[in-house]
Amino acid sequence: MRRLVSFAVLFAGLTALATAQDATPDAKAWVPPVVPDGWRAVAGKDGTFRFALPKATVRTGSRDRTVTANGVRSQTLIQYATLADGTGFEVHVATLAGAKLKDFKTSEVTGLFLAAEQDAGFEVTLGKAVAVGGLKGHEYRLTKDNVSRRMWVLLAKPRLVFLNVTATDEDQLDSEAAETFLKSFVLVPPEVVAAANKQKAAKDAKLAKEKAVTDDKVAQENFKKYGFKWTLDLKEMTAPDAPVVGTIGGREFKPDAVTLTGGQLVFRQGTGFFADLEAGATLFLKGGETIENRTYELSPAKGVPQGSPFLYTAVLAKDAKLPTQETFTGKYALKLTFGAKADDGTVPGTIYLCAPDATRSYFAGTFNVTVK
Repeated sequence: MRRLVSFAVLFAGLTALATAQDATPDAKAWVPPVVPDGWRAVAGKDGTFRFALPKATVRTGSRDRTVTANGVRSQTLIQYATLADGTGFEVHVATLAGAKLKDFKTSEVTGLFLAAEQDAGFEVTLGKAVAVGGLKGHEYRLTKDNVSRRMWVLLAKPRLVFLNVTATDEDQLDSEAAETFLKSFVLVPPEVVAAANKQKAAKDAKLAKEKAVTDDKVAQENFKKYGFKWTLDLKEMTAPDAPVVGTIGGREFKPDAVTLTGGQLVFRQGTGFFADLEAGATLFLKGGETIENRTYELSPAKGVPQGSPFLYTAVLAKDAKLPTQETFTGKYALKLTFGAKADDGTVPGTIYLCAPDATRSYFAGTFNVTVK
């Protein structure tokens, strides 16, 4: 094993691999690799690769990362897991793009990634050549303070694959578990990915059709019940002369409190710290402006200009500690009218709101609010 003095040596060592053809198994005969006892197979987030992880993990997850440097853009899928002893396993699959990519050899792009590790304070050491799942590459050892990493960099044009084992005990980098993880990585043949995507698309289309039928049935029932419907057409939006009612998150919404504080109009149902159901509009009133005798009419067709209200809905699911909130800065339809202040200090209003969420939340009716 030799220490990297500069990345010139690294470039030369990987140039030959950059032109190598990736071996791809026959898709018709391909079956997912068998994993050892005590391990589980994990499919890549995009379905294009697979690997294995121990069943006894204390934390798993995934994230995406996009980075642009020197004219090269990398979109990276990252999946990770941590064992009880702190050992970490990570798979990074980076898809490369960019106008300047043609000016770089794959080995040079790899060098950019490793240079970033050095900039972050890691000492990088070039190790042996490695191969797994028909892909070739090199192993690197990285150290920083009390953290040690063993990293395999594999070439799979137009992607780079980084397999990482991280531990505070350097001996764990060469453990049986580390070896099993590193050697479990395999690309899924494109034909298999295409077939799976086609099957998923057909399933999604079927579910969407079934959902449309269900949604239409529910919409008809709600129209009979409330006398109005979800729509983005302002011409069809006439609020009933009755207290606000509708649905949020597929649940019936009958707010028992309406407040306006600092331009924040809130419709709330429920008496807990968090409302069971809630909807609101941020009105962005300027200094000295009042809501009295004010009207808002906004829809996707009419356009939602700068300074228009931001809307939100919040749903507290059963047994949930926190509500799920969605915010809408456009694509909604809203008719909101305020009248003159009454003698008791309240301001009457009428609202018809249709949100663009998956459940098509909407409500309409009259209300009174005290301006605070």
